[in-house]
Amino acid sequence: MGVLSRPEEVPALVRLKLAAGRIRREIPPQEHWAFAYDMLQRVSRSFALVIQQLGPDLRNAVCVFYLVLRALDTVEDDTAIPNEVKLPILRDFYRHIYNPDWLFSCGANDYRVLMDYFRQVSTAFLELGEGLYMHSRYVFSPTPWHQGGRVCREQQYMVVGFHFLPPRCFRSVIQGL
Repeated sequence: MGVLSRPEEVPALVRLKLAAGRIRREIPPQEHWAFAYDMLQRVSRSFALVIQQLGPDLRNAVCVFYLVLRALDTVEDDTAIPNEVKLPILRDFYRHIYNPDWLFSCGANDYRVLMDYFRQVSTAFLELGEGLYMHSRYVFSPTPWHQGGRVCREQQYMVVGFHFLPPRCFRSVIQGL
C-alpha cells in the first residue's frame, strides 16, 4: 500500500520528515557523533527514528548504548570467530568501551564498519555528560554483564547480546537524568 491509500497518515509523515531534518541539524558536529548517528541509521533504521525523538542528552546516551550493544551482538553472531577468541572478548567487552584504541574487526557490511571504527563509539561514550557518564559506568560495568559471562561458561559458544542486560540498568540511567 502506498502513502496515498491512507491519506490520513500524510500529516504524520510530514511531521516525521520535518522532525528528522531538525534532529539532523542537532547532531553534535564532532566526527565521533557524526559517525555514531550515521551508524545508528545504518544498523537500525526503525529504532533510530525513536532514539532521535529523545532530548539531546538522553538521545546521545541511548545512541551510544545501542551501538555498543550492536557491536557486542556483532562479535557474538560472527561464526567465523573461534570460541577461544570470541568468549574472552565478550566477557571483557565492558572494558573495551573505555579504550578508544581497542579494535576488533568482524561482522559484515555496516556491522564491519561499526567494528572497524568502534573507537568513534568509545570516544562518544567517554564524552557523555557527567550524570549520564556515571550511570553509564554502572550499565557498562562487570555487574550487569555477569549473566553474559555465565552464559559463556555454561554454553561455551554464545552470549545472548541483548538479553542479558537487566531492565534495572536502563531504568537507573533514565532516573538519573
